Amino acid sequence: MKHHRESNMENILRQFTKWRAEKRSKRARIPEELWQSAIELTPDYSIHRVSRALHLNHTALKQRALSAGSKNELKKEAGCTFIEVDVDKASTAECIVELEDGTGAKMKMHIKEATAGHVFAACRAFWQQGSR
Repeated sequence: MKHHRESNMENILRQFTKWRAEKRSKRARIPEELWQSAIELTPDYSIHRVSRALHLNHTALKQRALSAGSKNELKKEAGCTFIEVDVDKASTAECIVELEDGTGAKMKMHIKEATAGHVFAACRAFWQQGSR
């Protein structure tokens, strides 16, 4: 099954590459058929992987996939994990915090002897910068 998925991704990549080579205008809109082909990959691959492989705008692909009712992406969104940590009872004075938002922006912190307030402030700043 994996081989079939890979060949499908490669086939669609070839279609995009051919269209990009033959388009008349640098700013030409991607044809709906190509968008649909990209969306059809989302049951097998994440939006992030498809957008990177096909050189598409992540947000545009995600919006199209969600509006097309891509069950896979909705399932992945619902499958996000939240882990509550009681920092008052944490036994370590050192931790690593990694954050990633829906656009692919990432932040990694290696913290030594910081208070919970410092960690929360850094996380809050990261999440708020994406909402601007």
